[in-house]
Amino acid sequence: IRSIMVEPGPIKSVELLEEERITHTQHLAPATAAGDRSKDIAIATRTAGGVLTSAPKPDGNIRLGILGTDRTNRQTVTAIRNPISLCTVSAVASKERTSGEKFVESWCHHPLSGSPDDIGVFVGEDSYMDLVESEGLIDAIFIPHPDTLQKDVIIRSFECNKHVIMDLPVEMTLSDTFEIINAAKKAGKLFMDGSKFVHHHRTQEFLRRVADHDFGPINQIDIEFSIAEDDTTMDEHIWLSQHENCISSLGWFCARMAIALLGETGGLGKIKTAQIKDLVKDEAGNPVDAKAEVEFENGCQLTFRCSFTRSTKQSVKVFGKDHSAEMFDTFHSHDIFTSFQVHSKQFSMDKMIQGPIDVVDSIECRSGPLQDAFIWRKFGALCHAIDDAVLAHQLPLQSAEWPVGPASKEANMLLASTVETQMIIDALMESARKDVQEFLFLPGLDESM
Repeated sequence: IRSIMVEPGPIKSVELLEEERITHTQHLAPATAAGDRSKDIAIATRTAGGVLTSAPKPDGNIRLGILGTDRTNRQTVTAIRNPISLCTVSAVASKERTSGEKFVESWCHHPLSGSPDDIGVFVGEDSYMDLVESEGLIDAIFIPHPDTLQKDVIIRSFECNKHVIMDLPVEMTLSDTFEIINAAKKAGKLFMDGSKFVHHHRTQEFLRRVADHDFGPINQIDIEFSIAEDDTTMDEHIWLSQHENCISSLGWFCARMAIALLGETGGLGKIKTAQIKDLVKDEAGNPVDAKAEVEFENGCQLTFRCSFTRSTKQSVKVFGKDHSAEMFDTFHSHDIFTSFQVHSKQFSMDKMIQGPIDVVDSIECRSGPLQDAFIWRKFGALCHAIDDAVLAHQLPLQSAEWPVGPASKEANMLLASTVETQMIIDALMESARKDVQEFLFLPGLDESM
């Protein structure tokens, strides 16, 4: 066994980050709340007769507006405020005034002075659209929880010149996803799902090891993601519904990891079949334990178990032609370090025991900054890059594509992963609704992506 320690990449000082950040060229005048809705808009620390007095952030961070405060907690805000993040919270929308004000009082304080941050708080039944349609206050919208108006809100955000990032689970159909992607590209704005673990350096290191030419083509991926919680905790934090269940929530993570592995190795083929093999539902009919099988046209087989009833586990095993690899805290990193192993199929002969031994590289990745902070760094960087590319190319409105370049290439790869993952989840949900023994044959990814 060979032990290898992998340090996270250098995290630059705040001063160096400031020099690298792209200063916004868009300096919009403060906007005034329109019509009768002005009475429903409360500004936590700035109130000037209903006028939103907000200057562009001097540090060039992407200014986020958060829609809904119920499922936005300290961890989320802490990640956004991390020094490596390229984002900042500038406004929140809440349908209840007390909830919005409590959010600011509880989570949005300056880390040194302890004074409340300069956060805009929109309240009332129309607060989501009020924030989306505001001018000069935010650059992007964060949707932290599923909502029946999700697609409409996202598309309206693009129309109002704002980027969008949406937390998991992505509660949409494949057709909704394509409609949103087309709207984002026409507006010259970024849409990104909230698969945080994909952007963490430990996941990137794992993908790099698997993508090594010595590993060989991937032929099998086994994933298990289960969270054991009592009913009270599940009701409060998991928020089970017809859409948010073990397949569409935990299963999304499993499918997204498989797509990342196959995409990194260049072996991502069209999805051939998807099937729910075993299924357990709760009294309300929500899937709480499921085993899924997905087959790709290149012959690779994905098998995963997602469950709210089994003991907590989050492991992935990847089998290639010449090697195999496994990670033990795939989706939520340990605080100190993540460890994974790469096994060789070629045994080594040991003279001491006079027999073959397994050849294993044990890699330990120090966790570094909070995992959630990495997605905000990626989101902020891509927002800046796409804004600059659109501005530099002076594309006409309603253009069908982002300008060609590194940022659009990476953004398109992320969108393709979102679409492929959604295809798998849609098929598995259909399998769960009909018959667990039914195979579903799926079309490949639209080449227009």
